[in-house]
This record gives sequence, structure tokens and C-alpha cells, in this order.
Amino acid sequence: LSVFYGFFVFTVTIVLFNVISAMFVESTMAAASDLALSKKRARMQDTNLLYTRVSTLIRRILHYSPEHEEHEMLSQHVDVVADAQVPREIIDKAILDPVARQALVDLDINVLDHAR
Repeated sequence: LSVFYGFFVFTVTIVLFNVISAMFVESTMAAASDLALSKKRARMQDTNLLYTRVSTLIRRILHYSPEHEEHEMLSQHVDVVADAQVPREIIDKAILDPVARQALVDLDINVLDHAR
């Protein structure tokens, strides 16, 4: 009978510690997930980040396009940039540029999507 009691106490103790540690791990993971989500939300609402990275991508595309010239101030040439016709091959070449790749990463565009 004492062996049964010892086994019972041992089992209850292990189960109890398992439940407590599972609750601790779950709350820690939830906090980490909330923190990552709030950081991503802050990045997504950062208009300066969006504007600078899109500007970088436009500059890299214009750099690789032989028909277009790069402009120092894109804001003064919005009509030229908006009307630019760029072949897909030029965009594919521009995206291979390390600066353009970093701009895409900064915009949270998955690396696997860069080749599409």
C-alpha cells in the first residue's frame, strides 16, 4: 500500500508541475507574440519607412532602365515617374540589386517573394 501511495504522490506531483509549467510557457509565448505583433504594427504604420523604401525601389528601377534617367528629387518629377513604362526584365534586374532587396526586406516583403 505504501508503494501505491508513493507512486500516486509522485504522479500527482509530476502532473501538477507539468500543468504549472505549461501555463507559464503559454503566457510567455502569448506575451512574445503580442510584442512581435505590436512591433510589426508600428513598422506598418511608419509612413516615413514606407516612403523612403518605395523611393529607393523606384530609384533602383530607374537606375537599371536605359530609357529613363534618375532624378535627384523624385517629388519634382512625379509625372515622369508615374508615366514611366518599364519592362519586367528591368524590374527583375533591379530587384537583384542588394539595396533594392534590403528595401523589400524593410517593407516586410518575404525574401521568397522577391523573385516573383
